[in-house]
Amino acid sequence: IDALHILNNGNVVFSTIVGTTMGGLTFDEGDLVEFNASGAAVDGLAAGAARHYGGLGGADGFSSLFTDAGEDINAVHVLDNGHIVLSVNGDNGATLGGLTFDDGDLVEYDPNSGTASLFFSESLFVGGADIEAVDVVDEAAWVDTIDDFTTGPGGDVLNFADVFEGGPGEGMSLVDLEAGGFITFDSSSDVGGGVANDTVISIDADGAGGTDYSSTVVVNVLDVTLTSADTDNVII
Repeated sequence: IDALHILNNGNVVFSTIVGTTMGGLTFDEGDLVEFNASGAAVDGLAAGAARHYGGLGGADGFSSLFTDAGEDINAVHVLDNGHIVLSVNGDNGATLGGLTFDDGDLVEYDPNSGTASLFFSESLFVGGADIEAVDVVDEAAWVDTIDDFTTGPGGDVLNFADVFEGGPGEGMSLVDLEAGGFITFDSSSDVGGGVANDTVISIDADGAGGTDYSSTVVVNVLDVTLTSADTDNVII
């Protein structure tokens, strides 16, 4: 097994390095297999049985969705919306859902539309790399919330220098980063349920003009209004 994801129902979705047979199903290295390891049927899958995940690719399995035969999935994560984030093994990469990608890319496949989009670009590595595992963390699990932030000189500091280092935003002022869509300050909502004017700060590592990243909330600062003018408290 070179790729594995555990579904919310406890069933396991996996892919293997070579084709084989398990749980009554014969499959290839580019297939995604759902296996029920429990002692009872789960979502129509008998205990100890296997099936092509989501019925994708029909009887030929997920491997049939690739343009070329012999592709090997070596990283997989099923998102809550049913989309599949995956990578493949092999220097020549693959083509799936109209997207050609490399072995160091992560792609997001939409089973409803049959299309794929770039989720993570290999170009972000220096010298390239082959991704061999992936786990997508729920955004809410890593958004920081601060409820005792002190503004002004000598107050608390948010340091985003590492975020932009080596990227297109490196060396830009905070005002220019905001203008370019690299960082946003939103004080229009009451996130914490207390005093209004909480500040939601979002980061887009390649700015409004880039395509490798999208704007993502990274921190909620409660009961405080911060802007790009607050350079004592937000540094880059």
